[in-house]
Amino acid sequence: MAGVFGRFSAAAKMRDRARPLLEPGEVIEFAFPAIVGHRTHDHQRIEQRIIAVTDRAIVVMDNAGLRLNPVRIRRRVPRQTRLGPVSWKNNFCDTLGEELTIDSRWFGEVRAADAAIGWHDD
Repeated sequence: MAGVFGRFSAAAKMRDRARPLLEPGEVIEFAFPAIVGHRTHDHQRIEQRIIAVTDRAIVVMDNAGLRLNPVRIRRRVPRQTRLGPVSWKNNFCDTLGEELTIDSRWFGEVRAADAAIGWHDD
């Protein structure tokens, strides 16, 4: 169970840290980290993004370090943009302006964000 609580704690921290970067009154509905490209286990510097799905848009933010600390908005895309489908065979998202790898522990957030606007995994 510690892993489950750890994930919710991480999500809460991401949301708290992202709020100051958003527009006044904008509400975060879902949040998750993503890695730029397919580099998950090599020795290159890994760039990480924080994705905040709000009531107005999907906001892609640069992350500082490894502590889920968004530092600036990289881009905003329309809220109607589909993030998935995600699965063990396909954990990539290419609809946010760059190819992103999403860890399986965040698939629930991605699926819920898509379902909230009417997209469902096949």
